[in-house]
Amino acid sequence: MLSDIVDVLEMRNNLINFFFLGFSLILVSKNLYCQNLVVHVGCNYGNQFAFKSEDPHVSNEFEWGAGYSFGVSLNDFQFKSKHNYTFYLGFESFGGEFYSAYSGLGGGSLKSGNFQKYVIDFEFYPWKISAFKKLSFSPGFEINGTVGKNVRGTYSQYQMGTSIPTVDLKDFKGVIGLLNIGTNFNLSYEFKHNRFSVYPSYKFSIFFLPELNLNTYTFSHRHSFLISLGYALK
Repeated sequence: MLSDIVDVLEMRNNLINFFFLGFSLILVSKNLYCQNLVVHVGCNYGNQFAFKSEDPHVSNEFEWGAGYSFGVSLNDFQFKSKHNYTFYLGFESFGGEFYSAYSGLGGGSLKSGNFQKYVIDFEFYPWKISAFKKLSFSPGFEINGTVGKNVRGTYSQYQMGTSIPTVDLKDFKGVIGLLNIGTNFNLSYEFKHNRFSVYPSYKFSIFFLPELNLNTYTFSHRHSFLISLGYALK
């Protein structure tokens, strides 16, 4: 119970810092080489995956999970060049279910349960490919850090002739990865009216650092669907 309260307070403080950073971006955007200020909100659907283990005693199963996201970006940022960049700062929640087992002749272990993870992410898009003036495709990079987590499940072990107590995964250290980096592919369409724009968009993300530490390292990918409201600053 105490650990849950500490996690909630920690996430609250991190969210306050996030909103402070986002508000600071809005305040300074007019003084930067920024063309558009955009606010984003959306949902995501993702899953974990693990590369096939060379150990035949390891098996993994994963179930898809849903989440949400919101953030602010500085679009069409120009700095001493005509090349456009986009910078994004956001908050995202995502999760899923997992089952990871190791079995051998003398015993084995099992980690099973579900998790929900909360991260603050920074995204950078150095390229923008446009078609028909309204449709755009932007590959980019992301780094995110965990500001909150909720893990529910059990870790159990068995050995021949020995009884080992089951451990709650909330008390098991190192299950959730704290930092991740990945690449994003964003496809959006612009509906513009005067200085305002609405962008429905789809984003695919794949990450390169372990999302979960089970009987093997697991990685993640997500599909995100967003609605964004933009305002032309210049």
